[in-house]
Amino acid sequence: MVVPFGIACGHCYMCDQQLYAHRETTQNYETGKGARLFGYTSLYGQVPGGQAEYLRVPHADFGPIKVSEGTRDDRFLYLSDVLPTAWKAVEYADVPAGGCLAVFGLGPIGQVCCRVARQLGVERVIGVDMVPERLELARQFGAETIDANDSEDVSAAIRR
Repeated sequence: MVVPFGIACGHCYMCDQQLYAHRETTQNYETGKGARLFGYTSLYGQVPGGQAEYLRVPHADFGPIKVSEGTRDDRFLYLSDVLPTAWKAVEYADVPAGGCLAVFGLGPIGQVCCRVARQLGVERVIGVDMVPERLELARQFGAETIDANDSEDVSAAIRR
């Protein structure tokens, strides 16, 4: 099973609209910051879990995704957090046809943003970071890169 970080009930109005990040039944009203998430601070409900080996799953009848038996667990590692976060980030960027997307920070989310953007047809993806290994990995998957250490004005380098 893969358990998403967001805790959704599957039956409130927002879940019916497939707006799982805005779910009503798991809101953390004390902070006004949104619905509860596994492994986050009190800002998002302080629900133990995240990347735990064992955890109690509220609304386990809706959120968890069954994956194939016999496949290595690491094949599904990014399904609960990294891939959906990256996918929504690229989707929210709403890059027009023929447009360009700059991704600042090429850690796990940024790397997957670059790949998702290419998968969704973004013609030009520019990854910005300061770590040579991260820049190289992004290049291997089709992104142009800018080393922020080598540029006094990253935004000007992107425009060039």
